[in-house]
Amino acid sequence: MILHPRVSLRFGLVPLLVSGMALAQAPEPKPDIAKEVEILADLLTLLNTPITTASKRSERAIEAPSVVSVVTRDQIQAYGWTSINDALYSLPGFGPSQDYDRRTVSSRGLFEGWNNNHILLLVDGIPYNDNLYGSAYTWEITPAFLIKTLEVVRGPGSALYGSNSTNSATQVKTISASDLPGGGEAQMRYGGHGERIWDFAVGHTGDLISAVVAFNTYRTSGNTYLDYDVSDRKVPGGALAQNMVNDQRDSQYGWAKLEGQGALAGWTMQYHHQAWNTKTGHGWIFQIPDQVEQLQEKRQIVSLAYSGKLGADWTQEYMVTHQRHDIFWNLRFFPDNPNNTSLPNGMNEVLDTSARTWFGRAQWSLNLPSESNLLFGAEGSQFLYSGDRSHYSINYDLNNYVPATGNVKAGPWLQYILDKPVLNMGYFAQYSSGKLFGDMFKLVLGARFDKMSFDYYPNLTDPSTTSSKSYTHTSPRAALIVTPTKNLAVKIMYGNAFRAPAPSELAGANTYTLGSNIEGLKPESLTTLEVAVDWIITSNLNWRTNIYRTKFKDQIAYSGSSNLSTNIYTLTTQGLETELLYGFAGWKGFANYSYAKRANEEIIPGNSINPSSDLTWEPAHRLKAGVIFNLGDFSGGVTAVYQGRVERRSSDFAIATYNPYRPNHLGGWVSADAKLTYTISHASSVSVYANNLLDKQFHLVRVNASPFDYQGEGRRIGVVLKTSF
Repeated sequence: MILHPRVSLRFGLVPLLVSGMALAQAPEPKPDIAKEVEILADLLTLLNTPITTASKRSERAIEAPSVVSVVTRDQIQAYGWTSINDALYSLPGFGPSQDYDRRTVSSRGLFEGWNNNHILLLVDGIPYNDNLYGSAYTWEITPAFLIKTLEVVRGPGSALYGSNSTNSATQVKTISASDLPGGGEAQMRYGGHGERIWDFAVGHTGDLISAVVAFNTYRTSGNTYLDYDVSDRKVPGGALAQNMVNDQRDSQYGWAKLEGQGALAGWTMQYHHQAWNTKTGHGWIFQIPDQVEQLQEKRQIVSLAYSGKLGADWTQEYMVTHQRHDIFWNLRFFPDNPNNTSLPNGMNEVLDTSARTWFGRAQWSLNLPSESNLLFGAEGSQFLYSGDRSHYSINYDLNNYVPATGNVKAGPWLQYILDKPVLNMGYFAQYSSGKLFGDMFKLVLGARFDKMSFDYYPNLTDPSTTSSKSYTHTSPRAALIVTPTKNLAVKIMYGNAFRAPAPSELAGANTYTLGSNIEGLKPESLTTLEVAVDWIITSNLNWRTNIYRTKFKDQIAYSGSSNLSTNIYTLTTQGLETELLYGFAGWKGFANYSYAKRANEEIIPGNSINPSSDLTWEPAHRLKAGVIFNLGDFSGGVTAVYQGRVERRSSDFAIATYNPYRPNHLGGWVSADAKLTYTISHASSVSVYANNLLDKQFHLVRVNASPFDYQGEGRRIGVVLKTSF
C-alpha cells in the first residue's frame, strides 16, 4: 500500500541530531540493567515519590485529594507493557473494551466507545487529547517507551483541568537526559502476529540545554480472523457469511524535548510527531470491507512552557501549545453485495482534511501560612477547521445521501463550523489548607468555570445565515483528608466533571463517517462522591480501598441505529475498588479487585436502547494481580486478570436473525502475560515474553444488536533485545 504523501512521517533530521548528540556526550558510567528490578524492592520509595497531577502541587499520593496510582518506567519494562492502555488495564476500576478497531478503556462500569474514552491525557502538563474527537490516545500509537512515570487519578478532575477529565486525569511524565545515564537506549521487540516494535532514545545535558530525542515504530498484522458482520452477505443455504476481519496497524512516533539549564532553567520545549495507519476491523458500519482501505492520520504538537519562582512565596507557569491533525481516509462502507439492491457495487468515501488548535495556560500559586496554598489560573483554546483538501464518494452522493454512479464530490466534512473558530475559556482556583487545621486534617476546595462558544451555519444550503451557540459548566471539588498518622489517610471526596462535545460530534456533515445534531447535543457531566482509605502498613505493604457513587449524565456516543453522535443515556453506578501493593527483597507486585453495580439509568428518548436494572456491557467483577521478581541475572514480571460475566440489554436481541450467532451473555475469562529477562552485560539484556500465555479464548462485548462480539487475541510469543550506550 502506498502511503498518502501528506501523512507519511519524515525524520530526515533525526539521524543528524542523534549523531551530533552522541558525539557530544562525554563517556559516563554504563547503567547496570541487573539493578533495574532490584531497585523496585523498596516499595516505600515509590509510595513517597511526589506526584503533582491530583492538585498541581507536589505531594505524596497518600496525601493527595484523589485516588492516585503511580506506574514507573521500571515497572513498564519489567511487565513488558507497550502502551498506556496496558498500564491502565492493570489498575483498579479500569478494564479493556473495544469498539470498531480501537482498543478503549472502560471505567467503573461504563462501556467506552470509539470516539472518546473520558480520560484527559497530559504529557508533562501538555493537554494531549485529540482535537477532532476529544480522544485520549492511550493505545500503542503513544509509545510507553517515553514514560518515566505515569500518574493516574481515578475519578473527576475537571475542577483543575476542564473538559475530558471525567473518568481520569492521566499524566505521562517523560524521560529526560538524566534518565539515560549511558547517553541512550535502544530496544527491539519481535513477536507473533507480525508484531515489530523499535524504540530509540538519546540524550545529552549541556550547560544551558538538556535534550532528548526519541523515535518509535510499531507494526502488527493484528487480530485477524473470520467473523460475521451486519452486511447480510450469505453463504449457500442462507446462513450469514464470514469474512476476514481487517486489523493491521502501524505507527511512527518522533519526539524531542529541550529543557533549560542554568540561565534557562524553567523553560521547556517539546515537539511530538505522531503518524498511524489502521484498518476498520469489522468495518466502519460493521460491514467487513471487501477492498483494502486506508486510514492514515498524523498529529504534530509543539509546546513551549515556562515555570519558576515569582518572589519567595509565588510560583508561576505559562504554556502555549499548537496541535495540527491531518486525516487521509479511503473508507469502504459497503462491500459488493447483490442483496443490497441500492448499492450492489458497494460504496467508498475518500477524505483528505486537517484542523488546528491553539492552547494557552497561565497559572499562579501562592504559599500561605501553615503550608496552605492558593492556586489559580486561566486556560483558553481555539479550534479551527478550514475545509478539506479533497472529499468525495464512490457510488454515492453524500450531499443528499442517495445512491449515485461514479465519483461524486462531497461538501466540507465539518461544514457547520467551516472557518468558524470554536473557542474555549476556563478559569480555575483551588485552596489547600495544609496544616492550618493541624497535622491531622487537610481541606482542599476548588472550582472551575468553562465556556465553549462558536458560530455555525444552521442551514447548510444557506451560507448567508449563521447562529451562535455556547456551553457553560462549573465544576466544583471538595476533599477532606484525615491523616491520624503519616502513613494512614482517610479521604472524603466530592467532585463534578464534564466533557464538552468534540468538533466532530458537533459538526459532521456530507459524510457517512458520522452524523451530528448541532442544535440538540448536550455536554456530558459526571458527579462522584467517594470515600477512600490509604494505609502504608509497613515499608513493604500498602493497602488502598475506596467506595464510590457516580452519576454520568448525557453520555455522548454513536446511536444504536446510525452513525449519529447523540446523548444516549444517564447512568448511576456505585462500586468498590481495593488494592494491595507489596515489595519484599527482590519481589514486588500488586493485587486488586473492582466491583461495580448499576444503581439507576435513564435512556434518553429517541435511542434504540432498552433500559436495564442490571449492569450491562461491562463486567461487575474484575480481579488482577502482578509480580516482578529478580533472581540474579534473571528478572521478569507476570500479570494475570480475571474479568467476570458481561450482561447484555434486551435491545441487543432486537434483530432475530443475528441472535443465533452469539451467546446471551459473555462468560468470564482469565488471561495471563509474562516476560523473562536475562542480563547479558551491564548494558544489554534479552527477554522473552508471552501475551495470553494460556492461549485462552475470550471476547469483548459488541454493544447493540449484532451477530458478533470482538474476539480476543490468541497467544503471542516474542523476544526483546535492549541495550544502553
